[in-house]
Amino acid sequence: MVSSSQCLCDILVDNAGIQKLQLNSTNLGDEGAKAIAEMLKKNSSLRVLELNNNVIDYSGFTSIAGALLENNTIQILSLNGNYGGALGAAALAKGLERNKSLRRMSHLSFCPHLSMLNCVLR
Repeated sequence: MVSSSQCLCDILVDNAGIQKLQLNSTNLGDEGAKAIAEMLKKNSSLRVLELNNNVIDYSGFTSIAGALLENNTIQILSLNGNYGGALGAAALAKGLERNKSLRRMSHLSFCPHLSMLNCVLR
């Protein structure tokens, strides 16, 4: 069975018109975050992505971090209210090392481990 987040991502992969995607409080979880990450690797129009309050844990953060290594258009990423912890923060920091487009990660105060990422953003 294909998840609704996977169906949405399949549509967005080649979409050139949508620049802002707000999927706040949709209970995506790690599987949804993985689908979003796969879409981010190929999508070239999305600039703002909000994934607040979605029960995303370390595994989902790792997937998103991997996508940040390949995506060169996302500028704002919001992950407020998720649970990546120190390992998730480290994964995101690694993803930011080669990402040249991300300018802001919103609401990092939810997890003290993520506050260190502010200094990584250019």
